[in-house]
Amino acid sequence: MNKLDTSHCHICLIEDNQMDADYFKQNLKRFEKNSPSGFSSTVTHYPNLHEALEHIHDLDPDILFLDLSLPDSNGLDGFEQLHQQFPRHPIVILTGREEIGRAHVWTPVTRSSRMPPSAW
Repeated sequence: MNKLDTSHCHICLIEDNQMDADYFKQNLKRFEKNSPSGFSSTVTHYPNLHEALEHIHDLDPDILFLDLSLPDSNGLDGFEQLHQQFPRHPIVILTGREEIGRAHVWTPVTRSSRMPPSAW
């Protein structure tokens, strides 16, 4: 993974809902347009975890955005698979489900520092 460039960011978006993916991209473009620092980004979109896992090594994105409700992955299992293969990439969890308030506890780098689902 490359050091995060403050002027350009390569984003991997894993989202099965095309409308949500388009909304994400539109908001990002709006942010870029209003960014005084000249921030820009490239978004590579995958509709499922399987396709993303096949291609992320070649992309080497700066950050990953993961929907928790995918056709081939549901809940934090998808996060675990992604984190296992790409432990040094930051992963932002996207969800409309109730665990949104608890998702942040799963983002630390080391497994031992994360709260297990049984503690919820």
